Amino acid sequence: MERSILLFGSEEILTEVELTIAIPSYRRTDTLREAIDSVLNQVATDISFALLISEDHSDCHSEIEQIVKSYHDNRIIYYYNRVAMGMTGNWNNCINLAKSKYVALLHDDDILYSNYLEVVKCIFDLKLDFDVLYFDHDIVKNNVIIEEQTNTLKKIYIRMQKDKLRRYYSGDYYWGACQNKLVPSCGNLYNTKVIKDFGGYKKEDGFSADEIFAERLSRKHKVYFCMHTVSAYRYMDANITNQKGTKRGFVLEGKNHRLDMGREIALYKCMNILFADCFIYALSGPWYNSLFAERAISKREIKLAALYRGCARLYIYGRALWVAIIGKRIVFYD
Repeated sequence: MERSILLFGSEEILTEVELTIAIPSYRRTDTLREAIDSVLNQVATDISFALLISEDHSDCHSEIEQIVKSYHDNRIIYYYNRVAMGMTGNWNNCINLAKSKYVALLHDDDILYSNYLEVVKCIFDLKLDFDVLYFDHDIVKNNVIIEEQTNTLKKIYIRMQKDKLRRYYSGDYYWGACQNKLVPSCGNLYNTKVIKDFGGYKKEDGFSADEIFAERLSRKHKVYFCMHTVSAYRYMDANITNQKGTKRGFVLEGKNHRLDMGREIALYKCMNILFADCFIYALSGPWYNSLFAERAISKREIKLAALYRGCARLYIYGRALWVAIIGKRIVFYD
């Protein structure tokens, strides 16, 4: 029995377009229509695309089906998963169902800005050979864009990389250079065949599945990050549950994956000899006392964490300078 069944649209369009924009949908009936509209209402572009919706099994199925079928647009293909695949499973399902060379993900509570496809067109015209391309995005809380608090150095860091393409490496994960920027649901582009062969996202990677996926893929594949904002990553206070447990999970997963990197890559094996004992404290930031109240902290760990953070700043700003000097800039059309 097929786990995903076609409920709306023709699969033929998936073989005819350059790009598939896929929405992994689950329960969010209040924001799904906005996500769909943000895809269909793109400004004019030469890129042919299809909108693929993969709805995971839930008790909101009839309402979601009604929303999707209210659109009379032959670019929409709508699948329903008879058995729930979970978050990462549905991400992978979107990629596996796509047949175009590239596929982009957009979660059902996020939106693409209207010029998204224009930016993608500019990227394609650069003839960049990439397997995954991440884009910058706005973070929107309760429908208000969160303005990041930046000092003078951070403003320079952002300005140096604006509209530049930077190659993503394992070191960017280890030192946190692109932290919170690798959300898979904000219009990021995937080489469909490469990601299928790679095996996609791993459920066992937990809350950090997106960041760990990028690090693993970058070891042997071409992963890039584009410093240009194309989407809004949205969340509501009411949707965030067990925040403390989530943050604790990120810290523990970050520690464990850095240790795994040390077992697989000689460079990070050497780094871990020095830093392994301080990862929990270093990665917890200002939330350490509330996340790990049961854990005693030593003076040695505090000193190592300070050294780790200092090295991270050197890496992050050094990479930004390198990107500013040699990074390829996107050329936008007038």
